[in-house]
Amino acid sequence: MGLFLLKRTLTLVGTLIGASIIVFLVLEILPGNAAQMLMGPDASPEAVAALATKLGLDLPAWTRYWHWIGGLLTGNLGDSYAYSSPVLDLILERLALTMPLALLAMFFTTVIALLVGVTAAARHNKLGDVGLMGMAQVALPFRISGSRFF
Repeated sequence: MGLFLLKRTLTLVGTLIGASIIVFLVLEILPGNAAQMLMGPDASPEAVAALATKLGLDLPAWTRYWHWIGGLLTGNLGDSYAYSSPVLDLILERLALTMPLALLAMFFTTVIALLVGVTAAARHNKLGDVGLMGMAQVALPFRISGSRFF
């Protein structure tokens, strides 16, 4: 059991590191200058360069990556330029609504799944069972693809 948990933990850590590298690289290769975007097209080159220095965009990519990971690990996610407030505060504010909605959706999904399962089991190989299982098979591709139909 201990070896299983160790393997799973190492897999989790490796996946998180890989995902963080991919996200950082994707943000890195996007065209455009973040400082220019924030200041607008009419900003002077000196002001854009000053903002780029303030944001740390003049540092090498690997240095910015380690600063970014360090901020993630310490809970310092930086400030939102769109909202002019800490990103962590914005996330926590939205989680206050997201978590109850997610838990409520999980509750209803569980109740409906149990009702359908018990009904199908009680009417094994009858019209109700075949109908419910058929509906489940038809709905499965929509659910997997992320469609909003079900």
